[in-house]
Amino acid sequence: LSDGTEVELVPGGNKTIVTFDTRAEWAELVEKVRLNESKRQAEAIRRGLMLIIPEGVLNLLTWRELETLVCGKPILDVDLLKQNTIYRSCSETDQIIEFFWRAIVEFTPEERSMYLRFVWGRSRLPLTSKDFPMKHTVEILRTQNDPDLMLPVAHTCFFQLEIPKYSSYEVCRDKLRYAITHCQAIDTDGRAYDIWEEED
Repeated sequence: LSDGTEVELVPGGNKTIVTFDTRAEWAELVEKVRLNESKRQAEAIRRGLMLIIPEGVLNLLTWRELETLVCGKPILDVDLLKQNTIYRSCSETDQIIEFFWRAIVEFTPEERSMYLRFVWGRSRLPLTSKDFPMKHTVEILRTQNDPDLMLPVAHTCFFQLEIPKYSSYEVCRDKLRYAITHCQAIDTDGRAYDIWEEED
């Protein structure tokens, strides 16, 4: 089995030699055992799901529908994210916030998912606004340095992004893209500027 355990496919099977004539029978037995080796675990998952979703309803859903209900939509809904965003030390009409949303809209679906992982530690949004456990927060990163040399900082526990006041859309997009691509470890949240400096 997957864990290295040996199982007899038939009584005395460990002493039985597989021959050319019996190969099809043995192949079927191996396939049956391997396909059923995780049956207990799958049944435990099913029982757990049925504690939340009645069996009758569960049987009405396809696996894709169930995945969406449990995990959210695979494509980040920018409008839903905007509806669930609050701003600190800035407003929705500030130029840097417009740069930020323009970048998110222009990102590929994969990059949007990477942004969500960067800022929240998840790759998908909840299905509806009422399902959000907290709001997405965007605020200005206060710095004494040139903002164009800084990377945005994420606080995944708080679904929060601190973004420097970049001088242009292109700088905002490029720094955000760099951060979501290269700064994925939670431990580097406070060290993003240092990482950028090391690359230069």
